[in-house]
Amino acid sequence: MRTTKSPLLDELYGVELSNQVFHNLESLDSDLNKEVQEIAYEHYWAREGLSIREKSLITVSSLISLGREKQIKPHLIGFLNTGGTVDDILNIIIFFNTRLDKKLIRIVTNIVEDILKERSMDVLLTADLIDNSKFIQNKDICLADIASCAALGVHEKTKTSIVDYLDKYNDNVEVKNLLIHLIPYCGFPVAINGFTALKDALATNGCK
Repeated sequence: MRTTKSPLLDELYGVELSNQVFHNLESLDSDLNKEVQEIAYEHYWAREGLSIREKSLITVSSLISLGREKQIKPHLIGFLNTGGTVDDILNIIIFFNTRLDKKLIRIVTNIVEDILKERSMDVLLTADLIDNSKFIQNKDICLADIASCAALGVHEKTKTSIVDYLDKYNDNVEVKNLLIHLIPYCGFPVAINGFTALKDALATNGCK
């Protein structure tokens, strides 16, 4: 039976790139492509509880943290397609610049510049600009922090990032949805460890 492309691919990547992603998966293996369409997109991406922009942000943050270069570009495009802005991406890069390897940050900025050139937007993200700018602390940064720490498997930092989020937004259900969304990109062990950190964070906040 022919694999059906999830409509979410078009929403995320646009028709041209989504067709490319779909055909690349199909050329690797049709069974694999079927699982990706039905599980990754029609299950995890279609789940209620987070906006598609938030899911895109979480995905981008985890992929950047793990250095998954080939996957970063299409998901950054997806973030822009689902409501993210260039300023949002710059803010996230400046945030990660304080936490991740500088070489990785340069790779990400080069990817962003390529995307913007393709969209006829000339923005030069210099190392000086990134090194000397301060990120704006907002909900995006809180979500990116949890996704990054969880993806990297750092328990105490994941717990701290969740405590910070709960202090600001008091929404443990959203954290649960974030951790579940990491499964197709980081695996079940990351999600399970993340839920352990969430449990510890809730205990720290006096919640169950």
